[in-house]
Amino acid sequence: MSWLQKLLPPKIKRNPGAVKKAVPEGLWIKCDVCEAVLYRADLEKSLDVCPKCSHHNRVTARERLDMMLDPEGRYEIGSEVMPVDFLKFVDSRRYTERLDADANESGESDALVVMQGAIKTLPVVAAAFEFRFMGGSMGSVVGERFVRGVQSAIDQKMPFICFTASGGARMQEGLMSLMQMAKTTAALTQLSTDRLPFLSVLTDPTMSDVSASFSAIAMTRKLPEVCPAVYRPVSLISPPAALNVTSTATLSPLSVRPKATNWRLAHRSALASTRWSHPAPSPCSIGSRSSGWAATATGCGSSAPAPGNSSTTTPTGS
Repeated sequence: MSWLQKLLPPKIKRNPGAVKKAVPEGLWIKCDVCEAVLYRADLEKSLDVCPKCSHHNRVTARERLDMMLDPEGRYEIGSEVMPVDFLKFVDSRRYTERLDADANESGESDALVVMQGAIKTLPVVAAAFEFRFMGGSMGSVVGERFVRGVQSAIDQKMPFICFTASGGARMQEGLMSLMQMAKTTAALTQLSTDRLPFLSVLTDPTMSDVSASFSAIAMTRKLPEVCPAVYRPVSLISPPAALNVTSTATLSPLSVRPKATNWRLAHRSALASTRWSHPAPSPCSIGSRSSGWAATATGCGSSAPAPGNSSTTTPTGS
């Protein structure tokens, strides 16, 4: 052994028979926003919310339903409905090949999972989209499972909740996918007729035909009963002097407006030009349904001017 080899540190001795221990996959995950390396178990405890930057990561349909529903007494609705290639569609791949590949990747048979269960013992029917299955696109199976979930909620007098994460209609099914927009909307109309609540939760991403159909219905379905002044503004009434409003504007009623476009522009400019130096206005009286609602400075409750009279009015008794 030379003097140089004595100065160098000895090499690590390897045992050829020893088995190298592999690090388990998926043990760590990087946040998409702050790029912090997070321990998977800690991220699951926080419901997939990054503890560093509070970024909400995407979750699967079953993970979302597990977070939402009680673990006892739930069962899946419409799982027996399977997709069919009506058009024998072929682009770069066959439609059936895409279905098989996405089913193996996501573990789901289609893009919607519907379950009946309970939230803190309150019975509900919940549906969640699986974005990993063909981008959560809405096909005939999604529409059928959605309608079956709504029908189950109607039969048992339960609320219906839907978590949407979809890229829109499924082009591989052509017109059949577009027909689901009317099909799902008709089912929700029956749900509204029976006075049952529908909650639509828009998650990342929700686009195209899904956002244009059932996912947006819950935003306006009950709005007139909650605050008719917001849903059907007939005029902006001048507030009291104590509110110190810098500028006001008057709008003509809906029944006498000459052009919808000009009315919308006037409405937006009037709201934008009004600045309040006063605490938040008192809330509207929920459930009150009287004629002649108007948007006032202190909330709802003052009578609106008669149709055709667009003059500014000071509220009394507010």
